[in-house]
Amino acid sequence: MANQSFANADTIDRLAEQLAWLLKIFHEERQRSGASRETEFWRGNFVGMKRALFAIYGEAVKDKVLGRLRQTTNLPIPHRGRLSPTGVPEGFDSDADF
Repeated sequence: MANQSFANADTIDRLAEQLAWLLKIFHEERQRSGASRETEFWRGNFVGMKRALFAIYGEAVKDKVLGRLRQTTNLPIPHRGRLSPTGVPEGFDSDADF
Protein backbone atom coordinates (compact mmCIF):
# COMPACT_ATOMS: atom_id res chain seq x y z
CA MET A 1 0.00 0.00 0.00
CA ALA A 2 1.29 3.43 -0.94
CA ASN A 3 2.21 5.86 1.79
CA GLN A 4 1.23 9.36 0.73
CA SER A 5 2.04 10.85 4.15
CA PHE A 6 5.71 11.03 3.11
CA ALA A 7 4.87 13.02 -0.01
CA ASN A 8 4.94 16.57 1.31
CA ALA A 9 5.77 19.52 -0.94
CA ASP A 10 9.54 19.15 -0.40
CA THR A 11 9.41 15.46 -1.30
CA ILE A 12 7.42 16.15 -4.46
CA ASP A 13 9.90 18.88 -5.43
CA ARG A 14 12.87 16.55 -4.89
CA LEU A 15 11.25 13.72 -6.84
CA ALA A 16 10.37 16.07 -9.69
CA GLU A 17 13.97 17.34 -9.82
CA GLN A 18 15.38 13.81 -9.96
CA LEU A 19 12.95 12.69 -12.65
CA ALA A 20 13.53 15.90 -14.62
CA TRP A 21 17.25 15.13 -14.70
CA LEU A 22 16.59 11.63 -16.08
CA LEU A 23 14.02 12.93 -18.56
CA LYS A 24 16.42 15.57 -19.90
CA ILE A 25 19.23 13.05 -20.34
CA PHE A 26 16.86 10.66 -22.13
CA HIS A 27 15.76 13.38 -24.57
CA GLU A 28 19.33 14.57 -25.15
CA GLU A 29 20.43 11.04 -25.99
CA ARG A 30 17.35 10.43 -28.17
CA GLN A 31 18.12 13.62 -30.10
CA ARG A 32 21.75 12.58 -30.52
CA SER A 33 21.34 8.90 -31.42
CA GLY A 34 17.67 8.03 -31.98
CA ALA A 35 16.49 4.69 -30.61
CA SER A 36 19.99 3.55 -29.66
CA ARG A 37 21.01 1.26 -26.83
CA GLU A 38 22.11 4.31 -24.81
CA THR A 39 18.74 6.01 -25.35
CA GLU A 40 16.98 2.86 -24.14
CA PHE A 41 19.24 2.76 -21.10
CA TRP A 42 18.12 6.26 -20.08
CA ARG A 43 14.48 5.53 -20.91
CA GLY A 44 14.71 2.46 -18.67
CA ASN A 45 16.17 4.51 -15.82
CA PHE A 46 13.40 7.08 -16.13
CA VAL A 47 10.66 4.44 -16.30
CA GLY A 48 12.15 2.50 -13.38
CA MET A 49 12.16 5.56 -11.16
CA LYS A 50 8.62 6.42 -12.24
CA ARG A 51 7.47 2.88 -11.32
CA ALA A 52 9.25 3.08 -7.95
CA LEU A 53 7.58 6.43 -7.31
CA PHE A 54 4.20 4.83 -8.00
CA ALA A 55 4.96 1.82 -5.78
CA ILE A 56 6.10 3.93 -2.84
CA TYR A 57 3.77 6.95 -3.01
CA GLY A 58 0.81 5.86 -5.13
CA GLU A 59 -0.82 7.10 -8.29
CA ALA A 60 -1.88 10.55 -7.04
CA VAL A 61 1.67 11.54 -6.12
CA LYS A 62 3.07 10.02 -9.33
CA ASP A 63 0.56 12.05 -11.34
CA LYS A 64 1.50 15.25 -9.44
CA VAL A 65 5.17 14.71 -10.12
CA LEU A 66 4.61 13.92 -13.82
CA GLY A 67 2.41 17.01 -14.12
CA ARG A 68 5.17 19.11 -12.61
CA LEU A 69 7.68 17.57 -15.05
CA ARG A 70 5.52 18.46 -18.02
CA GLN A 71 5.24 22.06 -16.82
CA THR A 72 8.86 22.63 -15.85
CA THR A 73 10.70 20.75 -18.61
CA ASN A 74 8.21 21.02 -21.49
CA LEU A 75 9.43 17.54 -22.53
CA PRO A 76 7.17 14.60 -23.34
CA ILE A 77 7.09 11.59 -21.03
CA PRO A 78 8.42 8.46 -22.80
CA HIS A 79 6.51 5.22 -23.20
CA ARG A 80 7.29 2.52 -20.63
CA GLY A 81 6.64 -0.52 -22.83
CA ARG A 82 8.81 -2.28 -25.32
CA LEU A 83 9.62 -0.76 -28.66
CA SER A 84 9.26 -2.31 -32.09
CA PRO A 85 12.46 -2.89 -34.08
CA THR A 86 11.89 0.51 -35.72
CA GLY A 87 11.61 2.29 -32.34
CA VAL A 88 7.81 2.65 -32.21
CA PRO A 89 6.22 2.04 -28.76
CA GLU A 90 4.02 -1.06 -28.51
CA GLY A 91 1.04 -1.32 -26.19
CA PHE A 92 -0.64 1.36 -24.10
CA ASP A 93 0.90 3.65 -21.47
CA SER A 94 -1.47 6.23 -20.01
CA ASP A 95 1.45 8.30 -18.67
CA ALA A 96 3.23 8.58 -22.02
CA ASP A 97 3.07 11.65 -24.22
CA PHE A 98 4.47 9.95 -27.33
